[in-house]
Amino acid sequence: MASKENKIKIPLLTPEDIEVKVKQITKAGALALIYKTARTDRKYLNEVYGPMNWTSDYKVIKDNLYCGIGVREDSDHEFVWKWDCGIESRSDDEGNEKKGEASDAFKRAGFQWGIGEELYSVPTIWLKVKTEKVNDKYVLANKYAKYEVSSLHYDEASRTFTELTIRNADSKVEVFHWEKEDETTEQNVNSIPAALKELDLDSSDSQKTVNQEDSDSSNVQIIKNFNEENSKSDSVEERLPLRVLINLVGEKIQNMMATHGSMDIFKQILARVATPDFKCKTATEADYDTVVKILDELTEAGF
Repeated sequence: MASKENKIKIPLLTPEDIEVKVKQITKAGALALIYKTARTDRKYLNEVYGPMNWTSDYKVIKDNLYCGIGVREDSDHEFVWKWDCGIESRSDDEGNEKKGEASDAFKRAGFQWGIGEELYSVPTIWLKVKTEKVNDKYVLANKYAKYEVSSLHYDEASRTFTELTIRNADSKVEVFHWEKEDETTEQNVNSIPAALKELDLDSSDSQKTVNQEDSDSSNVQIIKNFNEENSKSDSVEERLPLRVLINLVGEKIQNMMATHGSMDIFKQILARVATPDFKCKTATEADYDTVVKILDELTEAGF
């Protein structure tokens, strides 16, 4: 089967294949994740291999539920298997957490076959939506709002996103748009204000803060881990990792530079909210709040 397997190309996901989920809400807006459902995996397995030429199986290894997806060229060939494990869903008092774990394992096994692998190339998705504070927590001003991918583009050779737009599913108002910068776009690390460098003194991390492509790649893994670690709870009030917040600040600074050619406004904002001796590795609750304030101030300034 190897010769044919090398020729098989799993189609890239369409907007209809992708779901949008709000993961965290702050004063500045909301962080969202995009994902595929098990229905999408079944759709492409049927389309690419045919309904009679793929199957799935489950097994428990060290208390972890694994799903395997087997595919074959035709009935004269053996199934070739790829496996991955899942994580339980949050408890809903109806015993569906195991069902969610099985579905998650199936979707991850689908990734092993290349279904939706392009999702790992997404940038940080920060929705420009109205929020309000209720009982010391920020929530969506429109608590019934749903969001959808309205358009996307890929680099087909690398199977990575080059453009992504998300909108309100009801009003059709655009709440997020991203285009991958040209690789020739100059990224000047020396243009970072010294005050921002103090947020994280590791020089390699400072590079990631201003380099959009590196930042996107870093954020994808951080957000993926964040989603997996918190998969037992669908609460949108889970706290976002500090590193992601700092990268979001870096992205907004890039917007500021593109708009004004300087960061004078940022310096004024930072002077009002920054604290000295700030490092991610030793950050306190007050330090975390500082970064949130910086992000909020930049958002309110229009970036």
